[in-house]
Amino acid sequence: MQNNKKYYVGVDMGTNSLGGAVTDTNYVPTKFHGKTMMFSRIFAESKAADQTRLFRCQRRRIKRSRQRIELLNSLFSEEICKVDKNFIPRLTESFYQLDDRTEKQPNTLFNDKDYTDKDYHKEYPTIYHLRKALIEGGKEFDVRLVYLAIHQIVKNRGHFLFESVSSSGTANIEDVCGELFDLYNNEFLAYDDEPLICPDFSELGEIIKSKEYGMSVKESKLLELFGITKKDKSKATLLGLCAGCKKKLANIFDSQYFNDVESKLSLTEDIETVALRLEPVLGDGFELILRAKALYDWGLLDEILDNRENQRYISYSKVEKYEDHKADLDKLKKCIRRVVPDKYDECFKATDKVGNYASYVGMTMKNGKKLPVGKNNSTKCTQEDFYKYITSLLSKSDDKDAQDIIAKIQMHTFMPKQVMKDNGV
Repeated sequence: MQNNKKYYVGVDMGTNSLGGAVTDTNYVPTKFHGKTMMFSRIFAESKAADQTRLFRCQRRRIKRSRQRIELLNSLFSEEICKVDKNFIPRLTESFYQLDDRTEKQPNTLFNDKDYTDKDYHKEYPTIYHLRKALIEGGKEFDVRLVYLAIHQIVKNRGHFLFESVSSSGTANIEDVCGELFDLYNNEFLAYDDEPLICPDFSELGEIIKSKEYGMSVKESKLLELFGITKKDKSKATLLGLCAGCKKKLANIFDSQYFNDVESKLSLTEDIETVALRLEPVLGDGFELILRAKALYDWGLLDEILDNRENQRYISYSKVEKYEDHKADLDKLKKCIRRVVPDKYDECFKATDKVGNYASYVGMTMKNGKKLPVGKNNSTKCTQEDFYKYITSLLSKSDDKDAQDIIAKIQMHTFMPKQVMKDNGV
């Protein structure tokens, strides 16, 4: 290409690519040192700030969890080594293949001559059974058992951003609501607007903790209870948040930050992640989010504890859920064999059927071994998916057990699971 000739330079820029070319005035690509002057580059598309922020928050949580476990190990190591010097290293290597472990044996917890993993799981089917036994006491426990119980509590510690619960169970609904509505009326209500006052705390509590209502139904019932329409955006948004719905914060907070779609919030989200995203923007206003979260979590905790006066320990409730699940599973297996025997394998053994029992619990049995369902648990399903699948199998049957199962499904009490996202409360 000669220097005195005119030429054009064209560049095309995309979100994950860049291209360019040099042509003469007739749009014919030119050459330089024998090479056509054009190029293209493809690269990874940039991610939004909220996604990278989420990953950063997760890394911090994992790091803090590891720090807590290291502290726990330092406190227990001396006493544990008196009983079993390989106990903590065995736990650390539990995710290794057998050939990669220091001890070439299959046990990951106990490897005593008279007590192994098999004996432990038979005595304590879940960690909550162990925690319940430690609460009740009555005997001197092996220090390793005490360590395992505390390890599970410390590793999955939940959060402590507000005091919505006490050691004796759930907090008083009037106290939780009073703190929320007082703050809203004093700091966020327009001067000429009517204050937000609960006409019936008992009915409010029943709506918040109900297992029968979905989030949208709870929101509608709360609006009806308070005599508010959706036209009153500020109050309706606050009540919708308490019901667990996803709402626009711009309806409550006067800030330009909340004009975009990302301003939507649901109190089902992890509160620590929410705090990282919103607290720098809202400042003192974030306290309203915490108090709304306290009311939402009050309903979750009351549901977890089954609202029983003598059920002050979560471990007791979890053990009962385990027993309920076990009894319901036995009834379901017998019912499926009677009503739709040709669907038994699909319901309990198939690994590619979304909604069946295997996808609900995330594993299945094959050749006497537990195997995860799907690649990277891709076929795991929610409780709603599981209920929908079972209903499709049994809803047309007149079998008594089938009708009992359908009734429990409608009450959202059929085959409860110990591990669920609401445990974070």
